[in-house]
Amino acid sequence: MKKKLWLIILLSITLSILAIAADAYYLSMKRLDINYTKLSSLQIPKSHDDLSIALISDIEYGTFLQRETLEKFQKKLENIQPDILLFAGDMFDTNITPTESDQIVLTNFLSSIDAKYGKFAVLGEMDEANKEVVEKILYDSNFEMIENQAMRIRKDTQDYIYLVGLPIVTSTSIDTTTLFADIPEEAYVITLCHTPDIFTLLPTTPVYVLLV
Repeated sequence: MKKKLWLIILLSITLSILAIAADAYYLSMKRLDINYTKLSSLQIPKSHDDLSIALISDIEYGTFLQRETLEKFQKKLENIQPDILLFAGDMFDTNITPTESDQIVLTNFLSSIDAKYGKFAVLGEMDEANKEVVEKILYDSNFEMIENQAMRIRKDTQDYIYLVGLPIVTSTSIDTTTLFADIPEEAYVITLCHTPDIFTLLPTTPVYVLLV
């Protein structure tokens, strides 16, 4: 029987160039929602059956996503207690200079989500302009940066799955060959990266899921 993990998409706001109209910029801000996806594989250890993983990506706080909207969304998370919480980059909107108040709002938001087996993060291209601020928010919210790292995730047993974190695809420091070299072929591997273009640099095995 295939084992399964639950992937919870908590927040993903990506503004398309083709949707610069009011729907993309204003109405979409009112449609923040929580989506659930079931990941199934024979490679998932039985002990990790029903492990829940929450993913937050592209918050892009600033111009269009403001405090009121984020706080409303936060109320939807009161009953969400994922086993693992992942952040896939882009904390602030383009050309935003974060204020101390912004940092407090985002730290409170990310800190409000508990994750029994850890919180892990990679950065996006928008994070480069405010890298120190973003990293501080993540640190204060109990996230661990995992760019260019492969780590085992255990759920109260010796069994494990792998979580691999990669930097944005424009980075010159990506060495996927070395990073994946010591991961057993039979292991279930989740890769976290902000840019989907990283797919072309990944080995054919043993990557089962790419989260961006």
